[in-house]
Amino acid sequence: MVLTRTTQSRSPAAVYTFLRDYADEIFPAIFSSKPLIRRLVDEVAKHHRYYKLLTATDKNKKNFLTVLQLATTQSMLMFLLAVFYYLQAPTDDGSCEALRT
Repeated sequence: MVLTRTTQSRSPAAVYTFLRDYADEIFPAIFSSKPLIRRLVDEVAKHHRYYKLLTATDKNKKNFLTVLQLATTQSMLMFLLAVFYYLQAPTDDGSCEALRT
């Protein structure tokens, strides 16, 4: 949409349509006048990394970088989970032997 000064119709309906189209371009898609489900699906399709990766049709450098970033992030999360479990996990102090029935 290009903002130009012309001698187009300045009726209230035309002004309303112009302002609505202008707002749709400026504000994020989540604030558009589309139905809620359509907005959510559009945002997930546009920004979710796994969805982008699974629905990619072309093989390019960007897809490779997405895979590399996801693999790096998952590896880091697994490492941190192992470290935190090690720090929190109880140690074997021998008290379990006394609990036999």
